[in-house]
Amino acid sequence: MSTIDEAIAALKAKSIAEPRVAPPPSAEQIAAAEALLGCKFPPSFLTFLARAGSYQMPFWETYWIGPCDRQDIVETNRQEHQEASSPLPPYLVAFFNNGMGDQVCFDTRTVDAKGEYPIVFWDHELSPEENLNRLEQIAPNFAEWLMDEVKEMD
Repeated sequence: MSTIDEAIAALKAKSIAEPRVAPPPSAEQIAAAEALLGCKFPPSFLTFLARAGSYQMPFWETYWIGPCDRQDIVETNRQEHQEASSPLPPYLVAFFNNGMGDQVCFDTRTVDAKGEYPIVFWDHELSPEENLNRLEQIAPNFAEWLMDEVKEMD
């Protein structure tokens, strides 16, 4: 079983949401979001959205692609790049807010052979310069980040 499969199974076992609160995004919605954000989503994130994106933990959910009652990944990134007090640089794509205003992001400067990006943390209370000086990988890819998140909920 792959890491994303294990992480999804663990998330489903702990979820507080009913399955399929929102339908998975269509190929057209994904392509439109990728075009607007200027990057391809990593395969593990797309697998998550297709198979488990509507599962949630208490006070925990990722941004979404397409219409639903959750935060839209394109609009959230527009705000985080253009309106935030500590704006994200263009190569970071936020997919999760930790509930305190900080963003967890794909670092699109580096992509591995499988199309996965390293995951980095952006602290909204730091200046962009401070964040860039402290920017470090918190997980090698989305699947590993998700597995860590689910384990932290124990």
